[in-house]
Amino acid sequence: MEFSALSAQTKKDELKAENSANFTVFRLKSDIFKSSTLGFLVANKHQDGKDKGSIGIDTSLYFTDTFKFTGQLVLSYGDFNHDNWAFFLRPSYDSATSHFHVRYTYLGKYFCDNANAVGFIRDDNRHELDSALEKTFWIKRKVIERVAYDSNYNIYWGVDRTLRSWQIDQGLEIDLKNKIALGVDYTN
Repeated sequence: MEFSALSAQTKKDELKAENSANFTVFRLKSDIFKSSTLGFLVANKHQDGKDKGSIGIDTSLYFTDTFKFTGQLVLSYGDFNHDNWAFFLRPSYDSATSHFHVRYTYLGKYFCDNANAVGFIRDDNRHELDSALEKTFWIKRKVIERVAYDSNYNIYWGVDRTLRSWQIDQGLEIDLKNKIALGVDYTN
C-alpha cells in the first residue's frame, strides 16, 4: 500500500482580496492481483469556511499480458451538488505489433466548476468516445521491410446530446529495405 499526502497554505492575497486558502491532496494506492493497481484520491481547497474539490477511485487492471482495463470515477464537490460526476472506462489490447483501445468519458455539466478549485479540467458537460487501432506488419521481403497503420477516432457531444466535435486521424508508413521511409497521414 502506498500513501501520499500534501498540504499547503497560501498567503492572503491583498490585490485580489482573497483570504488564505489551504490545499490538501491525499492518495492511497494498492497493488492488486499480479500487476494491477487500485487507487483512491482526494483533492481539497478550504477557504473562507468552504470546501471545493474532488474525491475518486482509479484502477489499472491487467487481465493478461495483452488485455488491460483502466478507469476512473470522480465526484466533485463545492458550489454544485448535481451533474458533478466524471468517469472514464478504457479497455485496451497491446502486443508487440498491435494496439487497440476504446475509451468512453463522461464529464458532468458542473464537474469542473467544483474540481477546478484544485486542478484543471478544460471542458466538462460532455460525453466522449475515442478509439485507436495500430498494426505493424513485418514483411521483410524483397523491397519492403515494414508496413505500419495507425488510426484514431474521436467524437464528443454535450450532455444535452449536441454534437460538439469529431476527428479522424489515419496514417500509413512503409519502410523499405534501403532505409527509405514513406508515409502519409490523413486528418478529417
